[in-house]
Amino acid sequence: MAGQPLHYFQMWSLVQSNYNPGLCNDAAFMRVISPELLMAIFWEETQFANIRQLQFNHADWLLTWQLPPPATPEERKQMRPGNHAIGFGQVERDTLVRIKVLAPAKLDDLMPGTPGSDLDLQSLDLEVLKDDGKGVQLTWRAMWHLYGAGIRSKASMAKNYGGNPKLADVPPAWINSEQVQKAYQLLGPINFVDTDYRQNMRLLAGAFWIARQNGDFPRAFGVSQEDAAAIGAPLRDIVTNKGRGPNPNLIADLRKFVMDQVGATA
Repeated sequence: MAGQPLHYFQMWSLVQSNYNPGLCNDAAFMRVISPELLMAIFWEETQFANIRQLQFNHADWLLTWQLPPPATPEERKQMRPGNHAIGFGQVERDTLVRIKVLAPAKLDDLMPGTPGSDLDLQSLDLEVLKDDGKGVQLTWRAMWHLYGAGIRSKASMAKNYGGNPKLADVPPAWINSEQVQKAYQLLGPINFVDTDYRQNMRLLAGAFWIARQNGDFPRAFGVSQEDAAAIGAPLRDIVTNKGRGPNPNLIADLRKFVMDQVGATA
């Protein structure tokens, strides 16, 4: 049901079905923004929930169309009254207004069969909040707009999407979480001694702890917050080379860490 927080596997399945070449025809963009990065953003922003930003409602959403338009250049630079965010990745209303004006094609078929130029933004919040697929698509479409505007690096897109200079550490944490998720897929065969499913989920939860430490890990991953932290903290050290920058030996270091955790043999 839309609006209900999802388990990791539900969220991953939803991302796969709502971010793919059938919906996004820009292969170059898709090589920069991965499903794993979207997952990290969705965990940090909403803990895998397709929701409206707290303390706002649909009446707030409508204010930008009900109030007089900004009269001066300074007013046009300011956030419009009632601006707030929706969806798994918390895309703001004013961002969607800007995309429709500057790059409406990035919103094509968000409502199936509807060109972005004809999209009814006044009711879009309600449509998104009742359809989890649209709640996924908003984020990659907003990032696709940034890419089309010339912001081509992953780090720059994440920083621009995050938007809050007071939370400058958040976008890099998204990327670090993404790197661990993707690196897990490149470790090669490991002879697991500990076949406990929960151990595997602890490793996965640790990757997401990097993006958000205070989440509801029991609900989303089936492990305690303490277990997620016990894995996540050393994972963060590995991926950031203990704060010194990208780890050139990420795969080897991560493989050793995983083998130690699960009691594997070489």
